[in-house]
Amino acid sequence: TFLIMNAWKKLAQRYGGRQGLYHKLCRYDDIKIGTLKGEDALGNKYYENKSYFFGRDRYVSYKAETPDPSQVPPEWHRWLHHMCDSPPTEKEIWVPEWQSDFKENQTGTRNQY
Repeated sequence: TFLIMNAWKKLAQRYGGRQGLYHKLCRYDDIKIGTLKGEDALGNKYYENKSYFFGRDRYVSYKAETPDPSQVPPEWHRWLHHMCDSPPTEKEIWVPEWQSDFKENQTGTRNQY
């Protein structure tokens, strides 16, 4: 029971206390654990857990209240979908000089045009 309680305490700390843990469980019907691999400019955190099966072993925890897949930058998208083995924090990715900075999808907002 000590190990289980210790694991629950760690989860609660990661999700912002018991209330944050409960919110995550109710909203997404899932609580995942894993190793933090990095964070992007929008504040999203990326995790990996090799004990999950392939395709579910890498995941993102969105900073925004309403998660949107367009909030994932291209370099992290590559890593999440197993197009590369190492996350952008470990290996620098070549970006063409003509490529503009990443911006999330603005459809349905005041900034759409």
